[in-house]
Amino acid sequence: MRAIFILYMTKALFLDKAFASNIYGSFTGLVNLTNIFAKNNVITKISGTAFDVANTISLVDLSENSLTKITQEMLHKLKVVTELNFSSNAIYSVETSAFTNMDKIAK
Repeated sequence: MRAIFILYMTKALFLDKAFASNIYGSFTGLVNLTNIFAKNNVITKISGTAFDVANTISLVDLSENSLTKITQEMLHKLKVVTELNFSSNAIYSVETSAFTNMDKIAK
């Protein structure tokens, strides 16, 4: 029961310097998650289901990783995000529809 409570109460997820290379699946169970800090890893790919609980996520920091592409598939669930940071990646391709669902993006 305590584990379920912890998942429910988690609002921020810090993966800084975790040396993660891929984000697959989703943050299932983290229904109140609002901030994801995945800065300074070696993330090269984000699956289309990674942000399935994205109806509450407002900030995503993916800076200082190894991403090369930004696709509509990896961001399509981030509808309420207000801040998205891709700085210091090796991005060479951005799909024109990647940010179409983001009505509240500020930065």
